Amino acid sequence: MTNGDAFVVQPGVALAPGLLVDRAERNRLVIFDPTSVALLRPVIVAEDVYAWFCAPADRWAIVIRPDYSRDLSTLNARHPALARHISAAGLADPAQWEVAAPILPPGPRIILAPQGAAAWDAGTALVAAPAHVIPAAEPHWLAFLRNNRRELDHSGDATKRPAIPPLPAPTRANLDGLVLSVSNLARQRAELEQAVLRRLLADFAPPGVGPSGQLAHWWELDFDALREEVLTALQNDIPQRFRATWRQIHHDQRNIHADATARIQALEAAITAQVAAVVGGV
Repeated sequence: MTNGDAFVVQPGVALAPGLLVDRAERNRLVIFDPTSVALLRPVIVAEDVYAWFCAPADRWAIVIRPDYSRDLSTLNARHPALARHISAAGLADPAQWEVAAPILPPGPRIILAPQGAAAWDAGTALVAAPAHVIPAAEPHWLAFLRNNRRELDHSGDATKRPAIPPLPAPTRANLDGLVLSVSNLARQRAELEQAVLRRLLADFAPPGVGPSGQLAHWWELDFDALREEVLTALQNDIPQRFRATWRQIHHDQRNIHADATARIQALEAAITAQVAAVVGGV
């Protein structure tokens, strides 16, 4: 694409739910049949797409191309563990478990989720429908897509081509840098959110008990409210001997989170201002 042209939005790969497996199931399949690793692809689903970034793919798709196996018995002869999984999922017909749609090659891309999030991604994971992909993308496209997304969502045409206005090279390079910066920072903030939550659960949650909505947003709570939520949601108080340590951990990580949020907001404001200047001058 040359500067000022339009880009194409392509649908993600349609996958039957039975073809999606979590990390534990993926590892089990590979242990029983190491050769099946070539048929297991990390996959991004719509729920993994956030503003600016995609969460690390923690699901895998069983990707079997047409004509690889004529029926379940043929697949069983090659990959018995996969055949058992597919059979248990009720996918007896090859048309249900073969992935016939074209699979885009890896490369820089923008991923769009139905809920409105749009993310920059340079990974190699498969993208599952109903998410959509803009392949061979440049970062600054995402800056303009944020303004065009409403039009794209209501167009009823997944291949509609929103245009990127011509940009001087310095403006394009600056927007590229801003988008990459906000994408990386948003990803780091999300990783921090999950790291602190995992530690809270590891330290205080009984087996099988997950976090409440409030606890999952621990950075919005002061320490006394955090302790109360641990007691309510996890049925476990923070022991007296650990409270000073956890008070300091919570204080430090909240400050890091707040700093990241302020920097993200500043980058978003800079992106919005530059896009408005370009659009206003067209």
